[in-house]
Amino acid sequence: MNDNFKKHIEQHYKQQSLAPEIKQRLLDMQSIQVSVSERESDAWLKRIKSSLAMPRQLAAIAIIFVLVMIPVLLLKNSDQGQQQLLSNIAAEVVLNHNKRLPSDYVTDSYAELSTMMDKLDFSLSKPAHSALAEYQLTGARYCSLQGQIAGQLKLESSDGEQHTLYVTRLSEEFSGLQESVQEVDGLTVRNWQSGGLFFSLAR
Repeated sequence: MNDNFKKHIEQHYKQQSLAPEIKQRLLDMQSIQVSVSERESDAWLKRIKSSLAMPRQLAAIAIIFVLVMIPVLLLKNSDQGQQQLLSNIAAEVVLNHNKRLPSDYVTDSYAELSTMMDKLDFSLSKPAHSALAEYQLTGARYCSLQGQIAGQLKLESSDGEQHTLYVTRLSEEFSGLQESVQEVDGLTVRNWQSGGLFFSLAR
């Protein structure tokens, strides 16, 4: 009897159905839930995209900053490098000038001196610079300037003062140097370039 009762109950509930308005209400609630879930999903997707886009924006800003700053830094380093090179040249010139070493070649002719000093990889001629207008060549010797061969020319001014002119080839290292004047240990060192040569005068 118990088994028959159970079957009866099961058949009864199987034959039951929901009223149409209840079914529609349940379907509406389901669509609302799906719509809310979709909106929440869209919001989360937007947040994720936004968080991913931020590093890209930062990367773009960083790239622009680097592109702008590299030329500035290179120019600054270049200027600092040239100033350091000029300081090194002036220090070396003053050091050799103060040694007062005698001339190995005694002459007042630049043409004759150029023939005598055949180890130089350039020709010597009287520099056309206003700073040397009243100087007379008295002799010269070989020397080096920043590691490259140079001529150390002895000059005498009209009042009898002794000065030293250093001449070397205008290498790539020296090519960017502008005319300058520096004071080192009470001496004035003037640097300039002309005709493919670099000059440094200590007086």
